Order: sequence, then structure tokens, then C-alpha cells
Amino acid sequence: MNLTATILSVVLAVGFLGSGALKLIGNKTSLQMRDAVAVGAQLWRAIGALEVTAAVGLLVGLAVPAAGIAAAAVILALAAFLIYNRRRRVTLQSQTSLGSPR
Repeated sequence: MNLTATILSVVLAVGFLGSGALKLIGNKTSLQMRDAVAVGAQLWRAIGALEVTAAVGLLVGLAVPAAGIAAAAVILALAAFLIYNRRRRVTLQSQTSLGSPR
């Protein structure tokens, strides 16, 4: 593995590990963010668990490339789900506001 990929893997792993851990332990700031984006508690913890799993996979992937590839797939799937969920929520909110009496 080249140096750039190694550095990026470690930086991403540290970021995802920190973010996921804060979600799992219920950090006050993390809970405020959860409330701001209107995500349920169970989904928030599941996202945190996936982030921690992806971080571990990225670090293991330094030694076992297949694990790194699997971790990258988890991160991509998580990102795709979050983008889809956000777009759906925005669409529902705009439809609701258009149909509400003023």
C-alpha cells in the first residue's frame, strides 16, 4: 500500500472512530446534533456503531487489504443512506409546507 493511502486510511479511521464513539456514548454535543437533524436515538446509535466498525476495518485494512475494501464499502453505503435519508426528509418537509394553510 502506498504512503498516501496509508495516511488517508489512518486519518479517516481516527475521524470515524471519534465520531462513532461520541454517538455511542451519548455525548451532549452529539445528542444536540442528533436533535438538530431530527434523527431517532436508535438510528443515531446504529450510525455510530457503523462508524466505529468502519474505523476498525480501515485500520485492519492496512494489514489485510480485503478488510480495508469492506470498510470502504460500509462507509460508502452509510454515506449513500444518509444522503438519501436527508433528501427524503427535505422533500417531505417541502411537501408539507406547500400543503399547509397560511
